[in-house]
Amino acid sequence: MQVIWKERKEMAYAQIFHAAGRKTRQSTQTLINRLVNKGILKQEKREVYYYTPTVTKEEYTYAKTKELINLAYSGSARDLIVALVKQREVSPEDFEELKHFWTEGVDQI
Repeated sequence: MQVIWKERKEMAYAQIFHAAGRKTRQSTQTLINRLVNKGILKQEKREVYYYTPTVTKEEYTYAKTKELINLAYSGSARDLIVALVKQREVSPEDFEELKHFWTEGVDQI
């Protein structure tokens, strides 16, 4: 998905394979098929198959974050943040940026 989001255009399988630097064609095709089945990629057959994303990177990230919070933290974003702080995944610089976020608003980050 990173390759397709970066290119911001529909891509043929061969383009995805080469841009991703994958080792085997089968693993690339399997991954693409899974993304198509989940509705994350749209597949269109012309002379070859072309693939386009059905969601933006931001939409996908938001959905996966919500899924993580619901599954691992019983829906509590606070518990996720506490876990990140306890595991030292949030640096002092990150903390200052987050404080700025809370005082200035989301558009400032």
